[in-house]
Amino acid sequence: MKISLLYFAKLGDELGSTRENLEIQDGSTLTELIDSLVSRGENWQVLRHLSTNCAVNQDITKDNPVLHDGDEVAFFPPVTGG
Repeated sequence: MKISLLYFAKLGDELGSTRENLEIQDGSTLTELIDSLVSRGENWQVLRHLSTNCAVNQDITKDNPVLHDGDEVAFFPPVTGG
């Protein structure tokens, strides 16, 4: 199945990309996706930081949902207000 990944703000700079499409196995979870991305190298460890937020289909999640074909997964740094 195919999903879309988005990397916002400084994450896009650190990872050298702001978006990509990725083929993953049916039934993959968000944690499995992150593990796969982190295995790409040192820069990708940022996705494991507690301060990195994640949204699936524009809903922020702290859970480990099963991903589905066509899902959009976005990673972004914490947002601060003033």
